[in-house]
Amino acid sequence: MTGAPRAKRRERLPVVLTRHEVRALVEQLSGTKRIMALLLYGAGLRLNECLALRVQDIDFGMRQIVVRGGKGDKDRVTMLPASVESELRAHLEQVRGDGSGSSPRHRAIATPSRAHCGDTMPTNRCCSARYTTRDCARC
Repeated sequence: MTGAPRAKRRERLPVVLTRHEVRALVEQLSGTKRIMALLLYGAGLRLNECLALRVQDIDFGMRQIVVRGGKGDKDRVTMLPASVESELRAHLEQVRGDGSGSSPRHRAIATPSRAHCGDTMPTNRCCSARYTTRDCARC
């Protein structure tokens, strides 16, 4: 079958939202989901990178975010968008100042809202996957 014609591959164009569509989408969000969406879009973070962010990875003075263990298990530095800076500061102050006694590093953005420390994973890790359940102050 050397004379058979080859099937043409369709060129796939990536689906990209316009700025107006992104703005309309972000306006529908609130709280940590809004902050995460702004970081995903504005800083170019991947979802897992955003979920793994720690307070010490954010440098407000230099307006940078250190992404640790990203794609290819490499660290990189990206910008902290001005559009999210004030909301992120307010969120961190709220988490630090709630008086619950738990570590702010443990509870910042990295903890998914659907998981709680009481829900241990099969690997015996708490919801943030940074502490074993016996080391976590909230478990």
